[in-house]
Amino acid sequence: MPGGKGGPGGLGFGGPPAFPKKLDALPGRKLVAGGDSTRWMYVDSWYIIGPFDNPKRENMEKKFPPETVVDLNATYTGKNNQPIRWEFFQAAEPRVIPVFDHYLPEKRRLTQDDWRARGLEYIIYYAYTELFFDQACDLWIAVGSDDFSKIWIDDQLVWASGKQQKSWRVDEGFRKVHFKQGLNHILYRIENGWHATDFSLVICLR
Repeated sequence: MPGGKGGPGGLGFGGPPAFPKKLDALPGRKLVAGGDSTRWMYVDSWYIIGPFDNPKRENMEKKFPPETVVDLNATYTGKNNQPIRWEFFQAAEPRVIPVFDHYLPEKRRLTQDDWRARGLEYIIYYAYTELFFDQACDLWIAVGSDDFSKIWIDDQLVWASGKQQKSWRVDEGFRKVHFKQGLNHILYRIENGWHATDFSLVICLR
């Protein structure tokens, strides 16, 4: 239900929770019973790999290696035949802007605003993380990406956004998903068309 909103009463009528105009979320990847009572948690720690090439957006549905197996020690051939590997990234806010430090390292001096100059337009990249829950639960997630994105939880597709080129919005869409007890493996695939790219994953804890 991309773009769906909760009405008054939040979870009434089985819809998504009401999203605050100003999100006050804590960072984290672990949820335990009796923990912090905050309503929202954003996923702050990711391993990111890219860019894979996507000229004229023609590889929108092409499966790249991370969709077969997530090997954090692997190196692949990315855009412009450059070697790419997973990079750890920790975000200070819900919005994650990838840095791609290992791609064309001679251009790292360019700012993140120089997406075209760094060869980071018309690409595919992936983000991976693990979330720990001490009890199995069903929770709402809020997803946002620039541009097209998909999310898998333990190899099950739980989200696919619209394919139009769009700006990031933290409350772009909502899904209610099941998290099992213990570790849950999250794979996020993001496409960037032109200009910048970013993504987020926020969880409603109540």
